[in-house]
Amino acid sequence: MKTPESASSETSRDLPESDISVILPAKNEAAGLVGLLPQLKERLPEAEIVVVDSGSSDDTAEIARRSG
Repeated sequence: MKTPESASSETSRDLPESDISVILPAKNEAAGLVGLLPQLKERLPEAEIVVVDSGSSDDTAEIARRSG
């Protein structure tokens, strides 16, 4: 899974090819992402999942990073 920090350091040739991209804007959504991200990965295993953290004060960014 890409976070804004990791995505900005990669070029387009480094990104995986996928027909589906799921973009999740998130602010203080750590609790929701804990359940949602594994479900998305299970149902859409080939999808690129991007969590866009909007200055969260909880563990939103860390949960996104740990999800891969």
